[in-house]
Amino acid sequence: MYPKRMMVAGVILVVAAVALFVAAITMLGKDEDVISRAVRFDGSAAASIKQGDLVVVEGKVSVKNKILIHDFVDAASEHQVKGGSWSTLEFFRQPVLADLAHGEILLNSENLCSEAKGNNVLMTGEKSKWNHEVRYIGLRRGDPITAVGILASLAPAALTVKDWYSGSVADYKDSLSSSRKNLFILCPILALVGAGMFILGFRKR
Repeated sequence: MYPKRMMVAGVILVVAAVALFVAAITMLGKDEDVISRAVRFDGSAAASIKQGDLVVVEGKVSVKNKILIHDFVDAASEHQVKGGSWSTLEFFRQPVLADLAHGEILLNSENLCSEAKGNNVLMTGEKSKWNHEVRYIGLRRGDPITAVGILASLAPAALTVKDWYSGSVADYKDSLSSSRKNLFILCPILALVGAGMFILGFRKR
């Protein structure tokens, strides 16, 4: 690589590392703030909880949910693209009914629940029309679920979901903490590599 190109690539890598860190740490901070402020709701008619409150619920995906594709009640199909990442092909969505300690709650979310403590992926051997491997990701009956959002109604209970995770509340908090730690490892490494490229290019001018 030519020295000037190496210097430019190094600067780009440093800037990208800083931008990634700032954006990701801001998002994580918001998620951590939301879960810390949310009030626990277990489905019981607690006098302290009312419609419009920010709450967190923990339970299991109900067996009453209709299966939409394979054994998933809320899912997306994805195919593998360049670099090994996955791109969405099709969504299979519906409001998800969850069993709580006392009753049920309907979870309404614009976003798919793709983060999980366990395995939430199914490989079927299917191929997309581009001949790429296809997988399915989402929620199944009986999966543990934690959701944070605004209590839309109490009877019947319904939640407008801000964030959700297939696992317990403790698992969700651990996931946020782990993501934060990984950022403090990954971003400095990227920045150091970029700085090294810049210095090497500068010396070779």
